[in-house]
Amino acid sequence: MLATLAGGVAIDDPQGAIAFLPAFQVGLYAALCVAIGVAMDWRAAAGALGLILSQLVLLAALPLGQLSGMSPHVRDVRGWAVAAPLVLVALMVRHARSRR
Repeated sequence: MLATLAGGVAIDDPQGAIAFLPAFQVGLYAALCVAIGVAMDWRAAAGALGLILSQLVLLAALPLGQLSGMSPHVRDVRGWAVAAPLVLVALMVRHARSRR
């Protein structure tokens, strides 16, 4: 399925990290929002939109990387899976504190 999304280029994903990336990131983002008590307002929705856009950019860049001989390592994908939601929630918390 992912190879079809990526323009037919075979993507080296031995552990399925790229395949589970969107679901994991959205779940982690939602859990972090619940944990910090953010109501689903426009900031949380904008963060979710930013997360989805980052996933689309990654999926669009993967075939280009495969064609040039660069493929992401599993640790890089897993690091991005955790880092992106954490950064978005940290920015929301920082913005909320600066408004007080």
